[in-house]
Amino acid sequence: MNLETLTSEELAEKVKTGCDDAFEVLFDRHYARLHRFICGFTGNTHESDDLLQDTFIKAYKNIDSYNDNYKFTSWIFTIAKRTALNHLRRVKQTTAVEDYHSVDEETPLSILEQEERKKRIWEIAKGLKPKQFEALWWRYAEGMTIEETAKVMKTNPLHVRVLLHRARNGLSEKLLAQGNELNLNLTINPALML
Repeated sequence: MNLETLTSEELAEKVKTGCDDAFEVLFDRHYARLHRFICGFTGNTHESDDLLQDTFIKAYKNIDSYNDNYKFTSWIFTIAKRTALNHLRRVKQTTAVEDYHSVDEETPLSILEQEERKKRIWEIAKGLKPKQFEALWWRYAEGMTIEETAKVMKTNPLHVRVLLHRARNGLSEKLLAQGNELNLNLTINPALML
């Protein structure tokens, strides 16, 4: 059986039965996205590497607690979020959010400008209330649906929509206060945050 063709949920069930190869596939499948997510909290690649390793160790040790009625990504991202937040509480560190998504643009200069713009937006977004920032991150940086975001945040979709609305409004106000030209583009196209 080719493990690559299985869903993450099916792979998690295989890991529960002792199939370490299935966990390796899960690791490979989710590594980059989890790393980007944790980097969003720490702003430091080296710290994120350590926290990512901790996340996968916790996931492996606690795989029996995974409930296959939910998406595996929601479960492992929750572990990653808690690991990163616990780390930040310990070191009381506030750093800039870095975004590692690639952008298709015409010239290297426009790519650099777009990356700088996104970085500034996420830096400003760090000043929002933690739940608002978290909702923005799940939705725009990780590309999760409202429903997936609600599951990870352990709330309902309506509350996520309210958090996103307040976060976008708060971010627009912060951008206006800083005289940032991105405000109009952000209100029209929140995908600029990606």
